[in-house]
Amino acid sequence: EARRKREEEARLQSKAAAHAQEVAKVAQVKDQMRNKPFTYDAEGNIIWIQPPNLAKLPPALPTPAFACKRDGAQQLEAPPRPAPKAAAASPKARKTLRKDEEFPDSFQ
Repeated sequence: EARRKREEEARLQSKAAAHAQEVAKVAQVKDQMRNKPFTYDAEGNIIWIQPPNLAKLPPALPTPAFACKRDGAQQLEAPPRPAPKAAAASPKARKTLRKDEEFPDSFQ
C-alpha cells in the first residue's frame, strides 16, 4: 500500500508539473500574440504571420523588354500615300492600311 501511495503522489506531482508547464506555455503564447500578427489554420493551431521579403518581389512597374527603332528623318520626308477607295474595300487592303498607320499613343 505504501508503494501505491508513492506512485499516486508521483503521478499527481507529474500531472501538476505538466499543468504548470502548460499554463506557462499558454502565458508565453498570449504574450507573443499581443506583439506579433497571427492567424489560425483549419485545425485551430496558431500560425505566425511573417512579412514578405521585399527584395524578392518583382518590380511594381516593370520596364518593357523591347526597343522601338524609328528613324524620324525618313518618316518626315516620306509623303503619306493616299489609299485607293476601291482597294480599301478588300480585306487585304485593310490589313496593309492598318500596318502603315501609326497608333497614336496618348499615355504620358
